[in-house]
Amino acid sequence: MYAARDHALLFTLLHGLRISEAVGLDVEDYRYGQVTFAGKGDKTRSVPLRLAGAQDALNAYIGHRKSGPMFRGPSGRLSTRQAQRIIGTLTLRGTGTAYNAHAMRHSFATSLVRSGVGLAQVAALLGHATTQSTQIYTHLSDADLAAAVDQHPLAEGGAGELHLIEGAGRRDDDDETQTPRSLVQARHRDETRQDGSHGRVANAP
Repeated sequence: MYAARDHALLFTLLHGLRISEAVGLDVEDYRYGQVTFAGKGDKTRSVPLRLAGAQDALNAYIGHRKSGPMFRGPSGRLSTRQAQRIIGTLTLRGTGTAYNAHAMRHSFATSLVRSGVGLAQVAALLGHATTQSTQIYTHLSDADLAAAVDQHPLAEGGAGELHLIEGAGRRDDDDETQTPRSLVQARHRDETRQDGSHGRVANAP
């Protein structure tokens, strides 16, 4: 029975619930493939349990129970400390690293954001009052940034040419420097004169 409980708890937390929210669930909070509960600030929210295997795990654990604490121990409702210990043991056994509930919440949110889900939707699933809190999950790694630059046609292995862009001398909103347009044009004339080409910048700075 405890193995079924532990897996049901793991699947529930993989959907971004806080550990206090998960252990506070009652059986009647789970209906039609989702959990509905009062989260932080007593705000009611619903989270669909859509990850593969989640509903099967919940159904197998709950069985025919109609009410009462969803996640129980020998003396009643699980405490957050007991739940954290269970999750640490399960993840250590499965991955070689003990993860806590917050790590799974972070992973859930980051995966959604990187898959293109809007911040408003992620905020609603996490129970954030505004998207400001959710924006921490938009942080891009160095690898993400490198991959973005690799999309440029002049990146190594690409096949592209550098051309002056109309309006190149204008100030960007977030740039405190400005290159006068006349200087760009003069540099263009000098460099094209040296290599005899027309319209292409040689050895562009």
